[in-house]
Amino acid sequence: MIKIILNLILVKYYALKNNINISSSKDLSFRTIKNCGKGCKFLGGVSISNNIEISRFTSINGPATRIAASINKIKIGSFCSIASNVVIQEYYHKYDRITSYYINQNIIGGLALNDIFSKGDIIIEDDVWIGSNVVILQNVTVGKGAVIGAGAVVTKNVKAYDIVG
Repeated sequence: MIKIILNLILVKYYALKNNINISSSKDLSFRTIKNCGKGCKFLGGVSISNNIEISRFTSINGPATRIAASINKIKIGSFCSIASNVVIQEYYHKYDRITSYYINQNIIGGLALNDIFSKGDIIIEDDVWIGSNVVILQNVTVGKGAVIGAGAVVTKNVKAYDIVG
């Protein structure tokens, strides 16, 4: 309990110090906030975990927006707008085994990292607009100024200033 309270204090202190606006986001750690640029906004229920880097003045809106990296990293540029219910996930379940279930973590008592794999980083360059209900998967680069339309599933690179849906 003390660890959770300390994390909340550190998150709020660092956010205030760096002009980061946090409005009822559920899973923000001090480590994540420390990797955010000045002027970022997290609004209405955003979950961010592990190796994430977010540049200046990027807005991430909830509810239900989740950005998760476990093996490689996710890098989000400056002046990006990310809508609600977006999933940016850098890893998959291992599906080349007898089961894709998190057997190491949930049954054997091992690490979840033994149950997942990744093909590479996710890079979202500056000034990208990502609409609601978008899913961006591993090993993808979204170029500067691109627009990802609502409901898109992004599995390949998006060139600068392209509009995809």
